[in-house]
Amino acid sequence: MIETIVLLVVTLSASLTLCWSAKPRKDTEWQGEQAADMAGGLIIAAAAIGNLWLQLSGNESAILLLDSLAWYAALPLLVSVRVIQAAQCLGFNWYWDRMIWGRILLALCVVFELCRRSNQLDMILNVTSVMGAISFLIIALRPCPRPVLIISSVLWIGISVAYLALRPSEFIYLLAPLVIITATRLSKKNYDTSG
Repeated sequence: MIETIVLLVVTLSASLTLCWSAKPRKDTEWQGEQAADMAGGLIIAAAAIGNLWLQLSGNESAILLLDSLAWYAALPLLVSVRVIQAAQCLGFNWYWDRMIWGRILLALCVVFELCRRSNQLDMILNVTSVMGAISFLIIALRPCPRPVLIISSVLWIGISVAYLALRPSEFIYLLAPLVIITATRLSKKNYDTSG
């Protein structure tokens, strides 16, 4: 129980760090990608708080919904941001505002419900894992290879293989991709002045 609580606190910390890193810099406009990262981080933070409450009190109310939102909406949203960033690295001029990212989150919730009703929720994680792996490789290698991002992409590929093989369902297994996304966001912020 103590290990689970510690992992949940680390997950909460990582999601809040992602939210903090997504805040706009002083005197700049809040970009759509930053808002999407913030929304994904907040959903995961809410699920972490809910799971902490479950561990401490035993009250299971609303945990299934929060966990499902974290796995099947927040994680795909965070990976979708990385897909667009990879497209930007390849030269596409795709810079979407907050309203578009809000619609993408809504669409991901619809896809979740459709997959849930047809017992195909694993497909969301499979597609998310593969798209994340491809995106992280592109981001790491374009325009010039960066060691921190290459390590992140190799770790993501390892996590993708593990997710495809093991099909995790517990919330704490969301910690690994969240840490990689947060670390990548922080390292890109150091390489990039646009944040």
